[in-house]
Amino acid sequence: MTDLRLLLIEDSDDDAELLMAELTRCGYRCDTTRVSTREGMRDALDASMFDVVISDYRMPQFTGSDALEMVRARYSRLPFFIVSGTIGEELAVDLIRSGASDYVMKGKLARLSLTVGRELAGARLSRENASLTHDLERTRERLAETIALAPVGICHTSLSGRWLMVHEALCDILGYSAEELRRKTFAELTHPDDVAISLASRDAMLRPGGPAFRTEKRYIRKDGSVVWTYVASTPVRDPDGEVEYFLTVISDITERRRTQEELRRRALQQQAIALFGHMVLAGCSREMLLEELTGRLLSLTDADAADMFGVAPSGEARLLASAGGCRTRSFRRWTPAAGRPSVMRSRSA
Repeated sequence: MTDLRLLLIEDSDDDAELLMAELTRCGYRCDTTRVSTREGMRDALDASMFDVVISDYRMPQFTGSDALEMVRARYSRLPFFIVSGTIGEELAVDLIRSGASDYVMKGKLARLSLTVGRELAGARLSRENASLTHDLERTRERLAETIALAPVGICHTSLSGRWLMVHEALCDILGYSAEELRRKTFAELTHPDDVAISLASRDAMLRPGGPAFRTEKRYIRKDGSVVWTYVASTPVRDPDGEVEYFLTVISDITERRRTQEELRRRALQQQAIALFGHMVLAGCSREMLLEELTGRLLSLTDADAADMFGVAPSGEARLLASAGGCRTRSFRRWTPAAGRPSVMRSRSA
């Protein structure tokens, strides 16, 4: 048996019993509220929720049109049926146009269960769809809220590399407005040394089952500066497996790269200083010292070398030019700040 909360608008006891018997025969267990006046119907609608409304058309104080108007004022999709023995075809069509679900002649109640079942299934499907739509909209709202607060840049790019959707954080990273980015492709903003691998990775993602792309790469900001980023990109495919667009997350790792480079530079400095001192104490020849020092200097930047030894790589020969051999008691170092030689003492071999 199927439970059914029924609002029955009928003034005839006999007709009400016949209708209820037919619904019971067809497998419905009805919880019925019966009314026959406008006031009674208003009270019923205020007091309860119903699955179905079935109404006679002509009653002494009320009509089916009145009942339909009251129901539709509250519920746009609640199944509403007219069951009458006197209604004509033209009036029935007008009622359906006004929002009635269907009409059944009292002499053909066997048809009632079919129409009720059909409308109940449709109403249930509408409720489920409405619930799914509500859940989907809420999910979208939550996703939008999450993205808005994310400290990373999020974007959609087309198969040709054009920016389709850009997150505000990405605009901050690259220095462009969203509108400016949509007029460009990612390759236009990619550092020239990183374009080839980026395009190759995009092509790989376009292939069936292509993998996601993750790498560290450089972009050129609007002001011309270079920003290091960590990029994670994945293809979004349609039901046929074709790529529709790329979803990409971009985070600014410039400070991390600077820190890594500073640690590398300091490590090289310490290694060079320690090795150079060891070689001096070991009595290495001037040529060996010069060769080793030149290699160490060339692994550093000009600023690194000047900070560590007081010379640029192009001037490393001056450092040892006056040493005269590793067994001398001192050698001279150029001191740019003072503009004159200074003396570094070493132990005699």
